[in-house]
Amino acid sequence: NVTIAENGGGIKLKDFAEGFTLEQVSIENCEDTVILSVESANSFHAINCTFNANKTRSSDSAVIALKGAGDKILENCTLSNNIYTGTQNNGSTILIDKSNTGTVKIVGCKIIDNSCLGTGTVLNAGSGNIDISNTLIQENSGKMAGGIYHKNSTMTVTNTVIKDNIAQSSNSGSAGGVRVDSGSFEMSSGALYHNESGFSG
Repeated sequence: NVTIAENGGGIKLKDFAEGFTLEQVSIENCEDTVILSVESANSFHAINCTFNANKTRSSDSAVIALKGAGDKILENCTLSNNIYTGTQNNGSTILIDKSNTGTVKIVGCKIIDNSCLGTGTVLNAGSGNIDISNTLIQENSGKMAGGIYHKNSTMTVTNTVIKDNIAQSSNSGSAGGVRVDSGSFEMSSGALYHNESGFSG
């Protein structure tokens, strides 16, 4: 087990030559634009990792940012009590960047009590397929979507609970649980309830 705490910054993984696995790593009380940045044409797998009480502060910030062509998996990871401390309307907890073309899988994760001023807690702007399964998304807050903001590609959500999330904006289209701008979105075998929005739930 490895713990990274209060080191003033996060981890940046870029252009690694082979598949990269991050296992049983805890990142706590760190502050940076991105706490974990992954950008590669090769695969990435985070297993049993924890991201707790971190702070992001700049535009396009995120606790985890996923970029590039490689397939990426977040498995049995916990993201909790992370906050955005900047003043711009930016940031998300998990950012699937517009440069991401690989498949992203979020499996068995807990995404709980995170806050940002950006578009959504889980923001997908990439062109790869997204699969979220057996995951809890609870008590998060974002500007336009408290839970998921899906802007592109295909997203499938199964056996996942999205509840008690808040969209801070009162603008038309804000959604406490899930907002879909474009692409394909399908949710089954889960629950979506008790989410709130300044405009509509």
